[in-house]
Amino acid sequence: MASSSSPGGGGAAPERTVRLGDYQEFDRVSIVTVPRFKSSPVSGSEWRTCARIDLFYKDALEYSESFASVADALAHLPVTLYNARNARMRPGANFHAKHPEQRCDQEGCAEVATVKYRVLVERCRECTKPKDMMFDTRTPVRHFCARHSERGEGYYDDSSANYELLAGAVVPPPAADVAATAAVFLYADGVAAPDADDDDDSDDE
Repeated sequence: MASSSSPGGGGAAPERTVRLGDYQEFDRVSIVTVPRFKSSPVSGSEWRTCARIDLFYKDALEYSESFASVADALAHLPVTLYNARNARMRPGANFHAKHPEQRCDQEGCAEVATVKYRVLVERCRECTKPKDMMFDTRTPVRHFCARHSERGEGYYDDSSANYELLAGAVVPPPAADVAATAAVFLYADGVAAPDADDDDDSDDE
C-alpha cells in the first residue's frame, strides 16, 4: 500500500512512500490506569480512575479512548480499533504525520531514517506479481535507519535487488538482530529436524 509524501527538494520529481507488505496501521497498544481528583460542591471531592487505550505508530500517539476500568478497556479493544480506523477516514485526519523527520519504514522501528531507496518494481504481497503503476509518475521510495538498511533477498518486493540506493550508506544488521531459521523436514511418520551429521555419514558409506 502506498501513501503520498512531500516532493523531493531541489526540483526533484515528486516521491511517494511505498508501505512494506507487513505494514500495520498501529504498531503499539497500551492500556493505562489514569487517576484524577474529582472536585464537586455537590457530591464532594475524591480520587477516581479510568482506563485509557492508546494506539501508537512509530512512537507517536494516534488515537485514544477511555473506559471505566482495564477490564472494560480490554473488552472494547476491537471496537476501539474500529473507531480509530473510522477516524482515519475523516476529512482533515492527520494520521502517521506526527513526526517532523522521516522515520524508518521497518515495522516496529521508530528511528529517524538515514537511507533512502527507490523501489524498482512494486509487487503484490499476496501473489508477488508486479503492480501496474504506469499512471503514477511519482518516484516510489522507502526509507530506513542504518540498523535496518540491509534488506536481504528473502522477499521479491523488499529485497536489496529491488532497490536503487538514493541516499545514505547501507550497513549489515547488528549481530544481535540476526537469527538463523532452522530447517525442518516432514516425514511420513512425523516431523524431524535435520541432523548435521547425516551428510557426513552418507559420504562414508
